[in-house]
Amino acid sequence: MKSNKINLTIIIFSLIILFFSLGTLFSPKKEFNETENKLLAVKDKSFISNFIDKDGAKTYDRYINDHLIARTSLAAAKYEVLRDAGIKEINGVVKIHDKLIELFRVDDYSITNKNLEQIIRLSQLNENKSIYFMLSPTSQVNFSSEIPIYLNPSSQKQYIKYCYDYVGDYNISTIDILAEITSAKNEYVYYRTDNRWTSYGAYLAYSALGSRMNFSPLGLSNFSIENATYTFKGNLYSKTLDKSITADTMKYYYTNSSQPTTTVKVYNDKGMKEYNDIFLRKYLDEKDKYKSFAGENSYKVEIQTDIDSNKSLLIIKDSYADSMLQFFIHHYKYITVIDPFKTDFKIEDMVSIIKYNDIIYIGNVLDFSSNPM
Repeated sequence: MKSNKINLTIIIFSLIILFFSLGTLFSPKKEFNETENKLLAVKDKSFISNFIDKDGAKTYDRYINDHLIARTSLAAAKYEVLRDAGIKEINGVVKIHDKLIELFRVDDYSITNKNLEQIIRLSQLNENKSIYFMLSPTSQVNFSSEIPIYLNPSSQKQYIKYCYDYVGDYNISTIDILAEITSAKNEYVYYRTDNRWTSYGAYLAYSALGSRMNFSPLGLSNFSIENATYTFKGNLYSKTLDKSITADTMKYYYTNSSQPTTTVKVYNDKGMKEYNDIFLRKYLDEKDKYKSFAGENSYKVEIQTDIDSNKSLLIIKDSYADSMLQFFIHHYKYITVIDPFKTDFKIEDMVSIIKYNDIIYIGNVLDFSSNPM
């Protein structure tokens, strides 16, 4: 009897393995997993021939793992078990109340220093005009006291000070928005499921920039606020697949009768697309709805407005700047946005820097410390 039970267990286990193997082998293969927001491994000509090599075996293992049938459901179940077991950190993300927070840790400043040197180089290319440098904290700054010390988060305040001190001897105007962000701790400044700020967080940063960049920011009462979607699940949801977190509301700010008419050109590796609205609403139907602010994988965006001004603005940025564009269009006729993290082109090869009235770098501490320009 005992032998029969063992044999039955072996048969069931073998059938499960066979099911997942055949399902993985014959299921349709995708290049991108939207739910987990990740590129999937693909087979190339050397995929099989290199299998016996160490690197080839790793590639094969990643391919099977990426395309495993029901992969996302299995991953979600795994993360749920880890959370139930008391594990606080999943893929660098912790849950505080009804919010996901990506941990900021930096021990090696080599990437940071390279990026700071790029900011300095940019200032030197701009001749006698000062450039602006705004480094934003992430939501961790508002919940640092609730993050367990053993997770060893780094101080964002100290990191920003280090960066600003580094460029202090150059013609660079640093803009500190820590006070604006921390004073709004209990407001909807950052998304619950994404590591970026909401449109309201972007508005706070825009308001802080006004006095430094010589424009008068519009008050909140000047804007109508549209709830563009209630179902945004951002990049931190993709890392944790935590369904207990309430989906985010994405909002658009616009002025009714005085909303500028805009022409928006978005450049990426697929070419250029042109839009007649600052909000690229077609992306609201996709998983990554944040693309509705600046397009898909765009390394350059050109915006022209019909406002009564000839002022121009060059923004060097990461994705934190994307949701700020809806505010800048009220003050600049020409805006060019460059994302150096998404292109190998040098900034000066894409734009003539000296022709702009204002130049600003807008980024967040996570990207600035880990991704070289």
